[in-house]
Amino acid sequence: MRIIGLIALLFLSPAYAQAAAPTLTAYTVSHDTIYPSASAESGLATTTAIDIAFSERVKASIKIISVNGAMVKSLYSSPGVTNPEKKIWDGTNTAGTQVDNGTYTILISATSTVTNFAMTDSSKTVIVASSDTTPPAPQTSSSSAPP
Repeated sequence: MRIIGLIALLFLSPAYAQAAAPTLTAYTVSHDTIYPSASAESGLATTTAIDIAFSERVKASIKIISVNGAMVKSLYSSPGVTNPEKKIWDGTNTAGTQVDNGTYTILISATSTVTNFAMTDSSKTVIVASSDTTPPAPQTSSSSAPP
């Protein structure tokens, strides 16, 4: 029995020695700044779409995290996925209330369903702003020659 265990160890060890944590093969955020309270006519983005894909099948989650590290909203959780559908964040928290203006981190977490290796990515952020904090559009001046 001991010999069988050693033989199995010899065959399995190289596979696990080569194994690595899953990686993001695609990661896009449609809008870096959103204006949840803006009107549709304003032309300002009121939501952002988060689109991800992984190198292998993973248990995955997407969470929105405040500047102080608190979870604001869990956008997605799956026990096994490679390429989930885009997830939309509208600037609200778990209770459905609009969050305060500020910068929020998108936290992507994934654990391989095969090796149990894990990865996280917190490299992207979204700024939530009020439509009344939008910088004014440049005004064109009508210049005329002095008399």
